[in-house]
Amino acid sequence: MICLFFDTSLETLKVTLTKDYNIIYDKEINSKNDHSSYLVPFINEAFKKNNIDFKDVDKIIVGIGPGSFTGTRISITVAKTYASSLNIPVIGISSLEQMIYDVNGYDYYVPIIEEKNNNIYYSIYDKNKIRIQDDTYSNNDVLFSKLSEFNGKVAIISNSNKIYEGYDCFNKSINVCEIIKNIYNNNEEKNPHLLKPNYIKKIEVEEKL
Repeated sequence: MICLFFDTSLETLKVTLTKDYNIIYDKEINSKNDHSSYLVPFINEAFKKNNIDFKDVDKIIVGIGPGSFTGTRISITVAKTYASSLNIPVIGISSLEQMIYDVNGYDYYVPIIEEKNNNIYYSIYDKNKIRIQDDTYSNNDVLFSKLSEFNGKVAIISNSNKIYEGYDCFNKSINVCEIIKNIYNNNEEKNPHLLKPNYIKKIEVEEKL
């Protein structure tokens, strides 16, 4: 089983190719606003280095946001192109959900993507890593008011080194093999043309209208 994972929704671009739950290619760089220059070359490099043809891919797993409007659109466009042209099943995964699979042993998992002015994207998962709070755009005050009602150990996983007092905090680490094991049979495959970005937040132009 060969799976291709990639995500460009945040500042870090990640491309991973796995075979039978083993990573055979993994590239991660901070390319900020230049993801489009690196994504396809890295995907091509992954296949060339491993002497694998794209038609041998069993599934494409792609990050669909929330995060950068432009970055997310890049991943979605590339995933749609490959999946539709080569008839490969595709699964979209939240940029927040990706962050929970490298941490274990907690009652609640709270992935956070930091934004400016105390604003954040977040969601909440239970001990079985089942989502109990959908991806949300809000602020720290709203989230921590909600968490104060929970009983149990809470793990906060964020895209920064920020420490949230009273909680065990982890910096984002994307464990692609665990992602595949957890979502391969549980997430619905999408018709590539129906794959949609998970923007949540209105883009700046919309906010000013």
